[in-house]
Amino acid sequence: MIATSNFSTTWKEVNKSNLCPLCQKPDWCYLSKNGEAVVCGRTEAGEQPQGWRYVKEAEDGRSIFAVEQERQPFFSSSIPIKTKQKIKKPKTPSLPSENIELAFFPKPPTDQPKAKLNQVPLWLQEKDVPAHATETKYFYSDNQWVSRFEWTDPTHLGIEPRSM
Repeated sequence: MIATSNFSTTWKEVNKSNLCPLCQKPDWCYLSKNGEAVVCGRTEAGEQPQGWRYVKEAEDGRSIFAVEQERQPFFSSSIPIKTKQKIKKPKTPSLPSENIELAFFPKPPTDQPKAKLNQVPLWLQEKDVPAHATETKYFYSDNQWVSRFEWTDPTHLGIEPRSM
């Protein structure tokens, strides 16, 4: 006997870890507590997979299916058991049979970064970069570069010896 009047007490809603055995989706379907029946919101009568039979229509219009033969219930426990999949080792690539030649750039780099004095923007000076800092620009393209600012710290003019 399949009771459909109260899904919350006699049926368990499917989820991402326990998909519907008929449509393989994580929602709109319910499984009986013993795993022998399913209320599926996506499978119509006659479309069920092999091993399931149509029983009747539930009160909300969804189809109810039951296990056709004796088999392991879909829910053997409340905790799903995940099987480990074997990980295939990647195939090692074969080396090409023809000769390999070293690739060269068409021309040598022309970028020669040069330091410029006293060009520290005001917004950087507000962030504690001193106005006497030296900027070195490293260009990646005509409109992309990285600026590096260097300055001497007047409080540490020499190397202080450490006491051991």
